[in-house]
Amino acid sequence: MIAFVLAIQIAFLVFYGWLLKQAEFLAEQEFHNKSVIGRSNWISTLLFANNLAGFIHLVSDDTNSLRIYQSSKQAMPAELAGLYSVLKDDSEQQQRIKKSSLLIDRLYSVLEKSEKNSPYLADKTGLKNLTDNTLMPLWTELFDLRHEVLAADFAKYKVNIESLPKARSQRDNSIIILVVINVLAAAGLLYFYTHGLTVRLAILADNAKRFGLKQRLNKPVTGNDEITEVDRAFHSMSESLEIAQQRKQDFLSMISHDMRTPLSNVQASLEFVLEAHQEPLSEQTQEWLQRAYQNVDTVLSLINELLEIERIEVGGLTLVISEARLSDIIRRSADSVRAVAAQNSITIVESKLAAYVRCDEDRLIRVLVNLLGNAIKFSPPGSTVTLDCKKTTQWFEISVQDQGRGIPSELLNTIFERYKQVSPDDARKLGGTGLGLAISKAIVEAHGGLIEVESEIGKGSSFIISLPASSVELA
Repeated sequence: MIAFVLAIQIAFLVFYGWLLKQAEFLAEQEFHNKSVIGRSNWISTLLFANNLAGFIHLVSDDTNSLRIYQSSKQAMPAELAGLYSVLKDDSEQQQRIKKSSLLIDRLYSVLEKSEKNSPYLADKTGLKNLTDNTLMPLWTELFDLRHEVLAADFAKYKVNIESLPKARSQRDNSIIILVVINVLAAAGLLYFYTHGLTVRLAILADNAKRFGLKQRLNKPVTGNDEITEVDRAFHSMSESLEIAQQRKQDFLSMISHDMRTPLSNVQASLEFVLEAHQEPLSEQTQEWLQRAYQNVDTVLSLINELLEIERIEVGGLTLVISEARLSDIIRRSADSVRAVAAQNSITIVESKLAAYVRCDEDRLIRVLVNLLGNAIKFSPPGSTVTLDCKKTTQWFEISVQDQGRGIPSELLNTIFERYKQVSPDDARKLGGTGLGLAISKAIVEAHGGLIEVESEIGKGSSFIISLPASSVELA
C-alpha cells in the first residue's frame, strides 16, 4: 500500500513538473509577446517624438525641438537592436526590423535634408508637399511594418497564450487532486495500521502467550508480510510441540503400563523369595536377590517420580486439604527415615510446636521425608539432622538442617530444577533421580508457600519450607 501511494506521488510529481514546465514556457511566451509589444510601442513613441520634434524644428527653428530630435534619434538604434534580439529566432520578423530600420534612416535623412532647405518650407505649399509626398509614405510604410510585426508575433503565440489560463487551472486542479490523494492515502494507511497491522499484531501477541501456556493457537493470520511469517513459525512450532508432547505421552504411557507393572511383579516375587522360610538361601544368593530387589526398587521409584512430575506439569496438583496436627506430621516424617538414619549413625532431632496446619498431610509428609532422606544421605556418620519449626508474622517455617558437605553457591539457584544434583557421581554412588526436590517445590508452591535453601560448603545445608501464616493455628 505504501508502494502504491509512493507510485502515485511520483507520477503526480512528474505530471506536475510537466505542468510547471508548460506554465514556464507559456509565461516565457507571454513575456516575449509583451516584450515585442512594449518595444514596438516604445519605438513608435520615439519615432513619433523624433519626427514631431524634427518637424517643429523645421518650421520654427526651435532649439528644444532639435535637442529632443537628436536625443530620440540616438536612442533609436538601441531600441531597434533590442527588438531585433527579441525576435532573433524568427527570420521573417528580423527582415521586417531591418526594413523598418532602413525606413527610419530614410526618414531621418529626409528631415535632415529638409532642414538645409528650410526656406523652401516657408509657405504652406512646400510644407504640404513634403508631408504628402515624402514623410507620409514613409510613416505609412513604418506603421504597416509595425502592424505586421505585432500581428505575426501575436499569430505565432496566440494559441500558447490562450492556453495559459487552462494550464494554470490544470496546475491548481492537480494540487487539489494531490491533497485529496494524500488525505485518502493517510486514511487508508491509518485504517491499514489500526485494523490490519494492529489486529494482526494483537493476534500474534496472543499466540505468543498461548504458545508459552501450551494452549491452542488462534487461526493463522492472512497476508504476505513478516507478521504472517512469524505467525506461521508459531503455528509450525506449536504443531511440532504437539507432536513431541504426544510422543512424550506415548512414552510415559508405555513406562506406566509396559514397564511399571512387570517391574512391580518382579519386585513382589523377589520380596516373596527373600522373606520365604521354606528353603534357606545361601548368603551369596541372598545378596544377589537383595541387590536385584534394590535395583528394581530404584527403577520403580524413578518411574513413579517421573510420572508424578509429569502429572504436576500437565494438570497441576490436586490437594486434599485438612487440618493436621503439626507434631503428628513431624513425627510421621521422622519415623519414616529413622531406620535409615540409625544405619548411618545419624541422630534426628525434632522440635515440638503445638499447632494445627491446613494442608495436604500426606503430600507435606512426603516433602519432609524427601528433605530428611537427602539430609541423611549427604551427612557424615555421627552427625545430627534437625527438624525445626517456628512461626513468624507472615510465614510458618519448617526447616531441615544437616551437617553435611554443603551445596556450592553457584548451584543454590538451580538445585530445585529437574535432574539437578550437586555432583554427577551422586546418582551412581548414593542413588536418587534428581526429581525429588522439583516435586517438593511443586507441592509446597501448590500450598501457596515457598521452599528455599541456605548452605555453606563444609558446614551443611538448611532447607526451609515457608507456609502462609494464615494456614497455621496455634493449639
